[in-house]
Amino acid sequence: MNATQNRRTLLAAVLALAFALCVAFGILLLLPKTPAAAAEEEHTDHSGWTAVSDVSQISGDGNYYLETDVTGNIRVSGTVTLCLNGHMLTGTGEGSVITVQSGADVTLCDCNGTQSTHYYTVDESTGFYNFAGVTADTAGAQAIEGGVITGCDTGQGGGIYLNGLSATPTAVHMYGGTIAGNYASSTGGGVVVANYATFTLYGGTIAGNEAYDSGGGVYVGANGKFVLEGGALSGNSAYYTGGGVLIDGAFEINGGEISGNSASSGGGIAVYGGLSEGNGVATIVGGSISNNNVDYGGGIYAFAADIAISGGSINNNTAGVSGGGIYFLGDWEYGDNDYTLAISADAAIYSNQATEKGGGIVVDYAKADIIGGEIYENTATEDGGGLYANYCSEIYINGGKIYENTATENGGGIFVYDESAIMIEGGEIYENTATEDGGGVYIMSSAATISGGSIYGNSAESGGGIYLDGDSLTLEGGTIYENSAENGGGGVYTCLLYTSDAADDKQYCKRSGDKQNDRQSNRCYGCVYKRREYRHYRPAGQIYDRVHFGLLLL
Repeated sequence: MNATQNRRTLLAAVLALAFALCVAFGILLLLPKTPAAAAEEEHTDHSGWTAVSDVSQISGDGNYYLETDVTGNIRVSGTVTLCLNGHMLTGTGEGSVITVQSGADVTLCDCNGTQSTHYYTVDESTGFYNFAGVTADTAGAQAIEGGVITGCDTGQGGGIYLNGLSATPTAVHMYGGTIAGNYASSTGGGVVVANYATFTLYGGTIAGNEAYDSGGGVYVGANGKFVLEGGALSGNSAYYTGGGVLIDGAFEINGGEISGNSASSGGGIAVYGGLSEGNGVATIVGGSISNNNVDYGGGIYAFAADIAISGGSINNNTAGVSGGGIYFLGDWEYGDNDYTLAISADAAIYSNQATEKGGGIVVDYAKADIIGGEIYENTATEDGGGLYANYCSEIYINGGKIYENTATENGGGIFVYDESAIMIEGGEIYENTATEDGGGVYIMSSAATISGGSIYGNSAESGGGIYLDGDSLTLEGGTIYENSAENGGGGVYTCLLYTSDAADDKQYCKRSGDKQNDRQSNRCYGCVYKRREYRHYRPAGQIYDRVHFGLLLL
């Protein structure tokens, strides 16, 4: 009897608990969705939302949607969702279209994005989108579908300006719509993310905005953060730096696209560090940076910053001078080269071009750690098809692949110059081409140590695998094989240069092995070409000695 009663008591307790859970779950279903939840879901039904035909109707917490095209600037506080609903939100022409106040949490979406069309023209010199007075019949008109935030001319943050405080962080989450045709006379044509604020782009587009100074699409100030999960930044421009994005704070790229932006430096993004700890930092895990066009750093330009790239692609960018994919610069002004470009895992840097140096990457007075990823099919009209290292830079390679890059002059794969150092412990450098010297690696006035990895299938006029011009090369391991050179040193070519006061120039050449080099582990055998040149210089009628030493240690 007691056992039966115990079972009944236990069953009743279980049923009571189940009933309580069901009631609680039902109550949760009946509760209104938070703004973020409402925006994340596809929705066409705005039941319970507030219709907006005038900007004054947006006040405090709530879910809002545009029921028509609206003109005016908005100041947002609290927790707000704004659905553009396919319409245009046009600013007054002064100040930011949307100002997000400290502590606010704002979600932007566009549920009716394919049901409406707006027309604009593009300024050929800047890429700026102009919507004012443009119709389908306007000459050169282009169409854009969905909601648009446009029409502002201000100092900073033409489309959206958000600013937080350490105690009251501010956030914007964008899932749809387009921020376009906004202008800033200083920074952030499309968006400004200032102190302790975070802007996350999940979907939608930031396009055709302009900043006279920097950050054509987005400017991220110190202690601010921009996260790219999806969507696109395209066709934005800045006169100076950061056509797509200028980062003084922090930047994460997990997806999405940054393409077709322009500036003098940093076509896709520009990252500036040195302000304080945690600022001037970029982390790239996914997405793509492509088809951007500048003088320096087609995809990325960095100064005194740290960048880690473990995924995504940097491709088809162009530099009119140097750094087709990336231009990575240390703080030479204050003598600090302790900034690192880290490339690993699935990073891909390919098909970038530089008119002068560093088709894929330029590292200038800084450090690069390459432990994975691929650098390939980049082109430099002068030196360093894949990578160009300059001025006391330090390059460490222990993984990844550098291949099929081309330099019209020297260093098809890598060019190392001006008291820099390269250490290779792993990875592969193969099938790179230099029209002149150093198909795989060209080392000039710098030191190199190789203890692992493979250098093979590269070609050049001299030094198919490696060309050494001054300083030292130490081979402790690894393999150098199947490289080729027209004039000698299929594997390694060493050039020992120094001057004398001799009345005439003398030249001593010694070659061992063939132009093609054989594969041998831990050393280069039958593939070394050594040249010694005696030269004299007479500046201002004087003769003086100048010595360049080249040392090959096997």
